[in-house]
Amino acid sequence: VECSLGFARDMKFGQLHIVLTSICVASLCLLLLFKGPSHLARLQKQRLSCYHPEPARGCPDGRPFPHGAATLSSKSQKYISDIFHNKSDAGGRGRTKCTLIMQTYRRVANLPRLLTHYCKLNFVDKLLVIYFDVDTPLPDHVLELKDKCATELIFIHEEEDLLCNRFKPRPEIIDTKCILTVDDDRYVEHRDLEMAFQVWKEFPHRIVGFQYRSHVKLNDLYLYQRFFMTEASMILPTTSVFHRAYLSMFYDPNFMPREMVDFINKAVNCEDIALNFMVCQFLADINKTQPCIVPVYPKGKLKNLDGAKVYKGLSYKSDHTAVRNECLNKFVYEFYDGIMPLTYTSL
Repeated sequence: VECSLGFARDMKFGQLHIVLTSICVASLCLLLLFKGPSHLARLQKQRLSCYHPEPARGCPDGRPFPHGAATLSSKSQKYISDIFHNKSDAGGRGRTKCTLIMQTYRRVANLPRLLTHYCKLNFVDKLLVIYFDVDTPLPDHVLELKDKCATELIFIHEEEDLLCNRFKPRPEIIDTKCILTVDDDRYVEHRDLEMAFQVWKEFPHRIVGFQYRSHVKLNDLYLYQRFFMTEASMILPTTSVFHRAYLSMFYDPNFMPREMVDFINKAVNCEDIALNFMVCQFLADINKTQPCIVPVYPKGKLKNLDGAKVYKGLSYKSDHTAVRNECLNKFVYEFYDGIMPLTYTSL
């Protein structure tokens, strides 16, 4: 009852559809069901203790780049130069090619079809397969695809199954400014990936992608929104294009606190939300006020290879939405001084 009444008080601006209203209320109630009243009280306490008129002060140390900072650090200048200067590097491949990164875990059955398909992309410089099943070697028939791929195909068997490792910068391998991420159950037509790449070249500082999400605020709590969206605030890395600098920033404690990374690895969720937070905050700090994402719409159908025998990913877990609700609030109130960095773009 408290949940519904609180939402009704906030509905005086009347921006959300009736269907979305019921979903938001249900999502918050689900959050409380999983975490209980003490969790709500803790979030409220964090909000009160962390918010200050000068948001760059107070709250835990090690936060990302301070809000409203008057000057940029030398490390920020390095990223600005890499993102906004058009000079190509690596023999001209800098912005004319992409490095495709695919993380995979217990979906080896999908790899022959997907890799055969993506190996034919003419704008991909290298195809990196990051294999997270640390105890099981890749089978020979998958490794043999290296000899059949027109693009350089590299398999990396991670020593630790840590979610944030999908965003390792890997400067010894990656030569391009463009990063294309594709999940190991996602089959996307070549023309649509080419379109996303062309859009990214127009907006190299923004995250471009086909699958988007949003968030809503309810009584100082944030809720993750998957359906019935009229605006988007996040791009998911199921299929996304962004600048390589953001990989380096993700591993730079000046932009991504180690405590935040540790939380993500422990929760086994929300690394994509954290990436969107980081990019949006960075662009705000350098006065790039336009939305930090670009949703694009495929001409073909995005196919999920999620048959009955295929390992179900994190989004299939029953508590997936509740965990992502928790991440939104933890990130905002513990690491971003009570200020939400995500911005909306109309769909």
